[in-house]
Amino acid sequence: MIAARPYAPLAVTLLTAVLLCGVYGDASPLERHAGLIVFPSGIASLEKLRALPGYRLTVTAAGHHGPLQLYVPYAVYRLDAADVNNDGSTDILLGVIKRTHFDPELKRRLFFYRIGANGLTPLWLGSRVCQDLVDFRPVCDGQATHVLTIEKDKQGMYCNGLYVWHDFGLELITYSNNGASYDTALAFFDREGDPRRM
Repeated sequence: MIAARPYAPLAVTLLTAVLLCGVYGDASPLERHAGLIVFPSGIASLEKLRALPGYRLTVTAAGHHGPLQLYVPYAVYRLDAADVNNDGSTDILLGVIKRTHFDPELKRRLFFYRIGANGLTPLWLGSRVCQDLVDFRPVCDGQATHVLTIEKDKQGMYCNGLYVWHDFGLELITYSNNGASYDTALAFFDREGDPRRM
């Protein structure tokens, strides 16, 4: 369950520090290409399948004798890598579009996978964040990885959420830009600190 913490002034300062940091998950920025991510300990790629609907996620990571593969039977809108649960190891962040048992609408969801000795194992298969997810990206304040989102509320307006890993899932720290236009939320999401723009 996602719960909000009641310390907004600290959270706003933290959100500003996280955005100015300009570093994804690990200690160095990640290289991004369509369907390919190079991170400090390996490479992750997505391949659209021809015979089946969906994708093949392949991760080649240091310490593994061969590539780790996972069949993803959903449309994918984002692939990323970061130490999302702050345990010192890189995780795979995958944005998928799917229905859930409790929400029959096709919506954007967020999955995290641990790169482990036994392959790619689910860390969190999030059916939702607090509001409808539009996009996400990992951000780092130099000490911990957070997940920054663009979310859409029930009135059709947008905001940015900042989440941190807590026990078994994401916990909302704060919202910024409540009731904003999509362009405002996107501008905040894509601040100058985004390594994709450096």
